[in-house]
Amino acid sequence: MSVEVSPEIAAVSDVVAFLETGDLWQYLGRTSFVGTTASSADFTVAKLGQYKIRLVIIGKDVVTNMSVPKVAGFGKGLSNFSSAVNSDQTLLSQQQVDITLDGIAGANGVPTVVDPNATSVPGAQTDENAPSQPYDPLASPEGVKAVAEAVGTAVVVAGAVAGAVAGAVAGAGGSAGSSGGSSSSSNSSSSARAGSESSSQNTDSSEGEISTLDAEVESFTTAKVSWGDQIPIFKLKIFTFLDRFTHDLTVALAKFSPVISKIVNDGAYLRSIFGSMWLAAPITGVVLAAVALAQPSIELRPPTWELFLAIAILGMFDAFSGMLATIVYSIGMISIYGISDISDIRLMLGVLLLGFGPALIGVAFRAIRKQYETSFAYLWDRLVDIAVLTFFIGWSVSAMVATLPALAGRTLVVANYSAEFSIFLAIAIAIRILLEELAARGFSKRLDTINPTEVPSTSQVQKVISTGVRLFLFIFVTAAFMGNVWQVWVGSLIFILPNILSWFQDRFPNYPWLWRLLPQGVPGLALTLIVSSVSGGIIGSWLEGNPEYPQYLFMLLPIPVFLLGLIGMFGREGNEDEERPIMAHKWRWVYRIGGIGMLALTMNLAGVLVI
Repeated sequence: MSVEVSPEIAAVSDVVAFLETGDLWQYLGRTSFVGTTASSADFTVAKLGQYKIRLVIIGKDVVTNMSVPKVAGFGKGLSNFSSAVNSDQTLLSQQQVDITLDGIAGANGVPTVVDPNATSVPGAQTDENAPSQPYDPLASPEGVKAVAEAVGTAVVVAGAVAGAVAGAVAGAGGSAGSSGGSSSSSNSSSSARAGSESSSQNTDSSEGEISTLDAEVESFTTAKVSWGDQIPIFKLKIFTFLDRFTHDLTVALAKFSPVISKIVNDGAYLRSIFGSMWLAAPITGVVLAAVALAQPSIELRPPTWELFLAIAILGMFDAFSGMLATIVYSIGMISIYGISDISDIRLMLGVLLLGFGPALIGVAFRAIRKQYETSFAYLWDRLVDIAVLTFFIGWSVSAMVATLPALAGRTLVVANYSAEFSIFLAIAIAIRILLEELAARGFSKRLDTINPTEVPSTSQVQKVISTGVRLFLFIFVTAAFMGNVWQVWVGSLIFILPNILSWFQDRFPNYPWLWRLLPQGVPGLALTLIVSSVSGGIIGSWLEGNPEYPQYLFMLLPIPVFLLGLIGMFGREGNEDEERPIMAHKWRWVYRIGGIGMLALTMNLAGVLVI
């Protein structure tokens, strides 16, 4: 048994150990650190049962006037105790770790020690109050496997969503050249076609680029006045003073940063329902950040997982509030503990991304702010929105949480709770879709007023600068997993390349027959998963035993997905007013029922559903 601390703590500290026996604690002894580690000698458990050991880190100048067992020392034996102390007497400092061991029957009835707090999650630890331990994701087979899975998920998410986005932009009128720029005007009135068998809206995605977390403002235009618009309180300035301000701010920011513009506008549906009471959301974010900063801590780290989850859920409903909360927390952490190395910066970037990233990723994959219709097709599309996005958000968020220890370069408690983040954020996106529908149906005129129909495009210079910054951040973050090696630079460039080519894709020839063949949305995600899985298998067999396998995987795996996206640039749209064959009226039930099977297949390929 051993405990590891920072060099600064080790230089001035010792470790005292106690063993709980009933209501008392037996003093096991005191030892000094060797380097940054204090270790016990080997010991055995001779009797079945549960044992609790308390390790207390104290200053070298602290005197411990306690009797030592006959066979004593930090781990030299657990028999013939001459005295014991109560629990309060063991609290020699605030730096302590309690370890619970279960002695169970092993082979031939010999007791075997099991640590119930041990975790098999790479990079995870269980004790919030214990110092984190250094973590190298490539130092163990489990870590390498986790990195490979993270790379695969990142490639698939970026590739599939970028494909959906490209299709939506092409469908909006061939404006894909403005991937970092303007959102084309919706210009369509609220077309509620009661007898329609197909929804009039493109549901594959909103307009933007997910491969670099670019996202544009979602269009919403209607002249309809709904019941919620006529609620008397909205005649009072105090409940509407944010309407025009947030609308104008969204438009103003779009020229400089489509992402920030999108974050500001993300909560437009909440402001249409609650008016200026929406301010409760960012205030809640600041309060959550303050509470998280007040929790006991001995080093820079993410919030406790419960508070971190609460912030992430808030960010799913309103990206601005989630971003504000994580910014306040990150500034507070850095002001308290400083930045010891670049891994601290990477960790705080990961915390920021979880605060607002899932909402942007979700709405970039599939649009959820829509003009409502009364057709069955529209209702079906809304059900598909819920089914697809709960899966997609849960899957991508799980990977985001699991990679935080690699970003930090040390073990983190939050890594144990990726499943909780996945489940609760999936539920949050489902509830948000319902609230978006409430806003579109009940507060349509207010939503039309608050949500800009059109935002100005960014300049080419801004696009180039923004892409350069993204490339730098991509390399900076990825180096935490792979090291600063040439494969990281090449792989990062391949990730960014589709965004650069999208500036010029309007100059490429367009082949409607290719557009008819290429899948979008969930089928596109399934195709990307298949291509990624096959490519990963080939790369794995080719580089089997190569110590640089993760680095080469990161560099090579995006290439097939990039080629898929490149092909899509030559099949941007069909003929005028043409529908995809599977969307035709006669195939509508094949499309709907087949979509259920396709979603199940995609979830199976992603490892979420076992078929």
